[in-house]
Amino acid sequence: MSQAEREKLQAAIDAYHHGVDDVQKAGETLERANAFLAGLKAHVSEFKDLDDEIATSRAANIENALAAGETPTLDASPELVAAAAKKVDAENKLAGARAAVSAIEKKLSDLNEKVARLDLEKEWAVEAVLAAEAHGAAVAFNEKLADMRREYFRLFAMVNQWVRVDPQTRPAPAYPGQPVPTKRPIDVSQDVKNAIGEIAVLGNHEERNGLAMRDEAANAVNGLFSLLQYTAGATIEDAML
Repeated sequence: MSQAEREKLQAAIDAYHHGVDDVQKAGETLERANAFLAGLKAHVSEFKDLDDEIATSRAANIENALAAGETPTLDASPELVAAAAKKVDAENKLAGARAAVSAIEKKLSDLNEKVARLDLEKEWAVEAVLAAEAHGAAVAFNEKLADMRREYFRLFAMVNQWVRVDPQTRPAPAYPGQPVPTKRPIDVSQDVKNAIGEIAVLGNHEERNGLAMRDEAANAVNGLFSLLQYTAGATIEDAML
């Protein structure tokens, strides 16, 4: 395993999950803040008829003053004046709450953007793990492949030899005019024949089953890519289970 890349992947996974937790907490906070805001809106709505009441009270004062030959005033009753002060206070609180809720909404939006970015960085961390481990696997594979090629050609050179046929025991021609064999391949064990034929067997197998093998490999790779985004220690063997 690529230890450094795996550690970075684990850090990316942890950061992503912490970001998701932050989004959840901010969402819960916004929900409670909206409930608080709804309460303030309801309180302000209690004063919806207050302006009409004040206007009606002032109109009555003006009419009474004029009828009495006095100078009218715009004074309202102490109760209405107190209610107007409460209305102003409630409206100020509502405005402040709306600004605060907007800030919480902005914070939640920013956190969602951050989580989306962390999710992308987690995917890139998976890419780094796969790239690093693929490099190591390729180096090991190429070394083994070079050794196998050397062994194959060495073995092929050993058995690709011909010896003369014993003139006293050589077989008769299979049909008239066929040349009489004077040489034959050296006699080797079945294990040697199997080894020599293995390359051809593998080649035919790949040609016949290459698509199925590629599909199987693709499924394993897709499974590993998904697993690594949640478990930094996942391996290709886990994806093939």
